[in-house]
Amino acid sequence: MLAPQRKDLSLGITLMASFILILASLFMPIFKGVTPMNFMDRLYNSISKGSVYYIDQLQSETVNYRGKSFDFSWQAETPARADRMAAMFKNAGANVTVSQMLVTVNGDLGLILDRILADSDFMFNNQGETVRDRYQLDEKTVLYEWWTALKGVNKQLNRQKRFQEAKFVNAVLTKAVECSYNYYGIGARNIMEQATLVVLSLVFYVIYTVWLGYAILFLLKGFGLKLEQH
Repeated sequence: MLAPQRKDLSLGITLMASFILILASLFMPIFKGVTPMNFMDRLYNSISKGSVYYIDQLQSETVNYRGKSFDFSWQAETPARADRMAAMFKNAGANVTVSQMLVTVNGDLGLILDRILADSDFMFNNQGETVRDRYQLDEKTVLYEWWTALKGVNKQLNRQKRFQEAKFVNAVLTKAVECSYNYYGIGARNIMEQATLVVLSLVFYVIYTVWLGYAILFLLKGFGLKLEQH
């Protein structure tokens, strides 16, 4: 342990205080009621959305599954949810029966996946009112129910050793339904259109991280502490 260094301590306190002030400002609504953290979060979400669109590719592949029937059974927790799931599958052209909250579905796998992908596409493009009007349900609820259904379909297809169909159902689940649900309400942007802002934010992040490191370093030196390797 060394003797306290007043100059280093003053510098360390100044760096740490300014670091905390900047950190606090990042959580204040200074951009038209939006915090800098929320602003940057939305920016990076919009940039990432522009690179995760696979729905058109999946739609072109559903032709391979048209005419292939599938059976799916799902036990609902409430009568209302059973009726909701049944109505959605009927709307997609499937044959559905409900008995004691057990929903049993039989239909054309390709045609039903077409409908699910169409709903996902509307949601991805922030046109949720089309989905809402089609089912008379909240649009995010519709996607959540499709997500639940596809999880069950995937499991049952795997049990039947229909692995190719199960793999495609899982792709629709993750690349279309999940993606559209998570990015709903966010506008897509090309990273090149926001290149200056992205570069500045990354430079700020590096400098801000180093800033904290030096603040801690000078505080330790100011208090007379020294890290040694034994």
